[in-house]
Amino acid sequence: MGEYSGLFGDQAQSGLIVLMVRDLERTREYYCGYAYVRTIRNILTGKEGAAIAPLFKDKPYYGQYYRLRLDKVEHMMDALVKEGLLKIIYTQRGKLYCSPEYHDEHYSRCA
Repeated sequence: MGEYSGLFGDQAQSGLIVLMVRDLERTREYYCGYAYVRTIRNILTGKEGAAIAPLFKDKPYYGQYYRLRLDKVEHMMDALVKEGLLKIIYTQRGKLYCSPEYHDEHYSRCA
């Protein structure tokens, strides 16, 4: 895939990103991974030196992009929030993206 081309251009790609967020939620107690923009970017670009990203090598979304700017990832994740596929929890570290189910179960008072 290209640098940015079609990351969220279709339902299949959007579904992969939602799957990645859900995988981060499911493995949080083992890997301590959270769906912040930097972690998402590191997984999508297959950053070997990152703490969490290499743990997802066997996933279809891992290493899909050579380069990806943080602001572009945030913009694309926000688009998934607008579509209702994800929600945001605002933390001191920034926007934490999560599934609607995770949000409702753990942070129903947040945005």
